[in-house]
Amino acid sequence: MSDRTSVSDERINKLKARAKKIIAQDPSVLKFMPDKAVIDEALNPELSLVEKIEVLFSRYAERPALQERAYNIEKNASTNKHYRNYQQAFAGVTFRELQQRIHNLACAWQHSKEHRVKPDDMVFIIGFASIDYQLIDIATLYAQAVTVPMQSMTSGSDLDETIANINPVTVFASVADLKVAAEHTIRHGGIKSLVVFDFEPRDDADLQIYREVETLIADSGLPISLTSLQELLELGKSKAWQPLPIHPLGEDRLAGILHSSGSTGKPKGAMLLEKSMKRMWENLLKAPAIYPQISVCYAPLNHILGRSMPVYCLTAGGLCSFTLKPDMSTLFEDVRLTNPSRLSFFPRVFELIYQHYQNEVAKRVREGEDEASAAADVKADMGENFLGNRLLSGMVGGAPTSPAVREFMAECFEFHLIDGYGNTESGSGSISLNGKIQENSVSEYKLRNVPELGYYTSDKPYPRGELCYKSEVGIAGYYKDPKATAGLFDEDGFSLTGDIVEEIGPGEIRVVDRVKDVLKLSQGEYVALGALQTKYESGSAAIKQIFLYGNSLQAYLLAVVVPDLDAVASLIGVNATDADLKALLRREMARVAKEKDIKSFELPRDFLIELEPFSQENGLLSSVRKRLMPALKKKYGQRLEAMYEADGSQRDEAMKRLKDPGSNMTTAEKVSETLKVTLNIESITADSDGNFTDLGGDSLAAVSFSLTLEEVFGVNLPADLILSPTADIARWSAMIDKALSGDGGVSFESIHGKDAKEIFASDLKLNRFLSEEDLVSASTSKPMVDEEKVFLLTGANGFLGRFVCMELLQKAAAVGGKVVCLIRAQDDASARRRLDAVFSTDAALNKDYSDLASKHLEVLAGDVGEPDMGLDKNTHRRLTQELDRIVHVAALVNHMMTYQNFFYANVVATAEIIRLALLSKRKPIDFVSSVAANAYLDVSNGFNEDAPLRECVKLTDSYAAGYGISKWAGEVLLQDAHANFGIPVNVFRGDMMLAHDRYGAQINTDDMFTRLLFSVIETGLAPRSFYQLDDKGQLQQGHYNGLPVNIVAQTVTAGRKLNTDGYKNVYISNYHYDDGCSLDAFVDWIEAEGYSITRIDDHQEWVQRFEQKLKSLPEERKQHSVIALMSAFHMPYPAHHFGSDCDNFQTLMPDIPHLDQRFIQKCIRDMKAQNLLA
Repeated sequence: MSDRTSVSDERINKLKARAKKIIAQDPSVLKFMPDKAVIDEALNPELSLVEKIEVLFSRYAERPALQERAYNIEKNASTNKHYRNYQQAFAGVTFRELQQRIHNLACAWQHSKEHRVKPDDMVFIIGFASIDYQLIDIATLYAQAVTVPMQSMTSGSDLDETIANINPVTVFASVADLKVAAEHTIRHGGIKSLVVFDFEPRDDADLQIYREVETLIADSGLPISLTSLQELLELGKSKAWQPLPIHPLGEDRLAGILHSSGSTGKPKGAMLLEKSMKRMWENLLKAPAIYPQISVCYAPLNHILGRSMPVYCLTAGGLCSFTLKPDMSTLFEDVRLTNPSRLSFFPRVFELIYQHYQNEVAKRVREGEDEASAAADVKADMGENFLGNRLLSGMVGGAPTSPAVREFMAECFEFHLIDGYGNTESGSGSISLNGKIQENSVSEYKLRNVPELGYYTSDKPYPRGELCYKSEVGIAGYYKDPKATAGLFDEDGFSLTGDIVEEIGPGEIRVVDRVKDVLKLSQGEYVALGALQTKYESGSAAIKQIFLYGNSLQAYLLAVVVPDLDAVASLIGVNATDADLKALLRREMARVAKEKDIKSFELPRDFLIELEPFSQENGLLSSVRKRLMPALKKKYGQRLEAMYEADGSQRDEAMKRLKDPGSNMTTAEKVSETLKVTLNIESITADSDGNFTDLGGDSLAAVSFSLTLEEVFGVNLPADLILSPTADIARWSAMIDKALSGDGGVSFESIHGKDAKEIFASDLKLNRFLSEEDLVSASTSKPMVDEEKVFLLTGANGFLGRFVCMELLQKAAAVGGKVVCLIRAQDDASARRRLDAVFSTDAALNKDYSDLASKHLEVLAGDVGEPDMGLDKNTHRRLTQELDRIVHVAALVNHMMTYQNFFYANVVATAEIIRLALLSKRKPIDFVSSVAANAYLDVSNGFNEDAPLRECVKLTDSYAAGYGISKWAGEVLLQDAHANFGIPVNVFRGDMMLAHDRYGAQINTDDMFTRLLFSVIETGLAPRSFYQLDDKGQLQQGHYNGLPVNIVAQTVTAGRKLNTDGYKNVYISNYHYDDGCSLDAFVDWIEAEGYSITRIDDHQEWVQRFEQKLKSLPEERKQHSVIALMSAFHMPYPAHHFGSDCDNFQTLMPDIPHLDQRFIQKCIRDMKAQNLLA
């Protein structure tokens, strides 16, 4: 999108005047001024796109073009590793250097045997915006190849589907994405070239990743050639670049495929022809050149806005800086170092700027400054320095911007701001600027009626309808998706935006709605309102009708609810008050949300109650009983918007009261008010009972609550402490008071440092977790006993933990001992009931458990992550004296939370376990880790049970990273316990834990294995093979790496056989690699049970049909399916074994069962017992 268009003469004059002032202060910026002669030459209509780029690069040759953060290679004294130490400066390439690198890469593609790229070949690129990424993308134009850019940290399902669909000849991956790219390249099986970019071989972390990928490729046995972009550029230097002949299709050739999930979440490949890319460059060249162009690119290059940022500067002879980190954590630092003249914004960036302003004002007010003067001072300071001091213009796009935030930006920063509206399908991303249709991008447009929603071009005062347009810049369709392509255009070739607009003047529009009632909230979440309304109405008898409402400026929904008064009377009586009715409806919506797996942002925060049903007679329903959205919005919109406004004001006032240093509120009152603001539940008070979940929260709300508490108190209370089932308002308040008094104990900040982005094994030493008194006591502890009688078990009420409990009870019974189980609960009686309940699902299991537990079980209420494990001093002291061995199975498991939010539950908890093992007498520890920790092993010498832990780990918010890192940290602490105190330790890393092979109904209904069996039976569909076929297209023998849960439990409790005084890692793996017990065999055995299964020869056809059938299942059935994990099946699995060395496991368990037909029959019986199957 361009902000060099639609600028009035008055605005141009103001911009020129300010530009002159900036130039007078810093004449060096003149070298970034667009050159009209160069622009005119590049606009020659006879030139191809590559020729235009050559003109720009040659004429601007000595100007700086692209830059990124400079760094030095330094050595970490504690780890002895070399790393990149980024500087407070940028370094980059000139236009000539960029041109030469592009030439070199194009030459390498022409002449390299292993990495050859021919015209029309697909070049897949994954990473974040950088100089390397940009030159690869442009080089595809020179090679007449097709660029397929993808964003760093793209989800696995998107990568699977995209790679399978486009079948690239080469994959380029940033070093941060190299391992993921390698795994998908190996799974694809047909890609021969893998190239790493943004790679620094002198950085030991980069080099380790490269070596690990070399090992992955070698183990795969596939002919994949791995190299770096640097090596390809060196190869290309030896040849002179020569332009290719004109492509047979000319500028109608496919030049790029951009993937955007849109409102459905399913990746669609938008096809850009070369003529579309050429027109985008020409449009940018034609824009008025009135000031120097210096900018910052922080958006991914698979996004239209991200792609336009550097191209905008290149067309103007300007300078573009790439931000250091993709998470925007360094964005404003990068902006200030660059000191740009223009910026493109997402609304989220505006909000971050505004949030910084609010926080700075709040901090000054807490220090005693008057609020009005604080606001004025902060605004003045930010206007001068926060975005540099030479910002002249900016554009905001992606979603509407709040008027309050826009007003702040206008007051704070003296620059020209343009609102952009567009989409991926527009090719340039720009359909309108400040509501004005862009003639450079849109050749023709129209509105078409949407009668089902009540929008017509005959509406008054303005015509309304779906915006449709034609554009030479727009996409040609969706790659290999004729159905989606057909839905993109109407019969006259107009592109359908799906947006309802009103035409407030010739060529002037305003977006008012979506055709498919899909709403985009302010944080980017899409909400399918129609389907969601149906879920609420069908899920509760009390909800007769519901109208969900939201807008793109808000992060949550509101609603109008029509109650069914008969159902209400039966639930709460005929004399219920209005408050009773609202409370009931709120409870019902929360219940439906939980039962139907509705996301937190899809649950209305507040609602109006309407006693008159929506009907055709009152104009709110159509003749076919569909909601008439315009009529509903007209009737209720003003009141609902007033609720948003009132809620915002109330929240602002509440936060102001909470932050007031002169407040007389107690800590508990502040905590309850903060919780009320977070959950928007008025009934919460300082005396409210219940844990966070009881009070209406979930894991996402816990993270939000944690951040808000930090804003109010300046104390970090992580999400794992908030989510503890034993924690409540009183306990949170006590923790905060303790931290405020300076006695906050061990925390993420005290161990790793505030805002740490990477953590080190050297941080995790026991002397930083345990008191000096404990360490002294540990040095005089009694030795371990020879005969173990008393065992401590954590996590006994989990799927694995219950069977570990059974194994330990049998051991205790044999020697007249006991098992002590620590269960999170309010008291010992509740803890015992909670544990007993997990054994009650099978009569035989319950009998065996009850017989053993009656004599050999003690259950204590506690929390292993708290001091003394949440026990009283006497009980804790008793355990230090009584226990002979500790089996630590418990863990907080959540694949979305960050490491910081696991710190207490999984790291401090492990330190508490070690403390217990050290005091009074020493005790061996059996620790259940996770395969998620494998990502944090140093596998440079191979992936086996002895692979050491990494010395340094970077903190990311990628899927399951926080959980995996917390397990790595626990293992580091255990290594320290063994090295310095001689505690014997066994660490168990398991893979898939399947059903118990004897007890009935003991199957984990949430795991992938059970979901797959259910889905194959429910759909009646399976692929010809789940595994890759051989070169002749014949079936190969596969293997499934899983074990019955009782085998895992036996392993965990047999550690003493393997290790009495050392430290051992045990990789629990089904080592019968050639037994033929595979997913294909499982389907055979399902058929043998009488289920009809259709085998589909083409794997991709199976994926498509399988997924379609799963999506059509009733919601209560679909939630048990594999639909959310389909990325795991998009490509056939390699037939040969990729398993790890598991010698220690084989020593412990030399005779494990096969996953044979008998076992699959048993699993099917278990699924029936759990009511999954009829």
